[in-house]
Amino acid sequence: MSSYAVVLAAIALCLTPITGCASDDAAASTKISKIFELEDGRLTAPFGDTVSENIFRYSRVSPNVGLAGKLTPEGVHEAKALGFNLVVDLRQPDENGVAEEKAIVAEIGLPYENAPLVKDRSALAQIDYITGLLEDESNYPVLIHCGTSNRAGAFWAIYRAGQGVPNIVAIEEGRAGGLTSREAFVREMLGMPAE
Repeated sequence: MSSYAVVLAAIALCLTPITGCASDDAAASTKISKIFELEDGRLTAPFGDTVSENIFRYSRVSPNVGLAGKLTPEGVHEAKALGFNLVVDLRQPDENGVAEEKAIVAEIGLPYENAPLVKDRSALAQIDYITGLLEDESNYPVLIHCGTSNRAGAFWAIYRAGQGVPNIVAIEEGRAGGLTSREAFVREMLGMPAE
């Protein structure tokens, strides 16, 4: 058998469904989220190469969700022009720029939620609240942001772990979305050891 045939056989073996390895309960506990489903005719979150620096540290984490840091006033207008249906701001109401952003979204008619993400167990209530927003398909696409994208990445990691994604994978997704200094908090929330 040629080395090419061996590689193809190995790939086929890896792609063959394995039965009996996981219980039905484990499979049932993993939720398939609608945030990864595409619907014909509906706008999706844009890819990063179509977003300007006015939406700081933007990343598309699913077809229906984008994460970012601070939005400039022009970034708020850009978010609407890009088709975002809801902006979720994870900053505290008294943080620099929050009141200005709130006024701009009201002026242009872009739905907005201020859901401050704190660094203690009370964050679970906010995470549940934002999860509820993500379960409502009429909100898609959703832009979740904070000041630097660190809180947005933290939310995403905790949210994804709650969807049944393995914790370490959820943390990697959070890092891709901007998670940095809040990783210790995320690990604590997920019951993982500190790194």
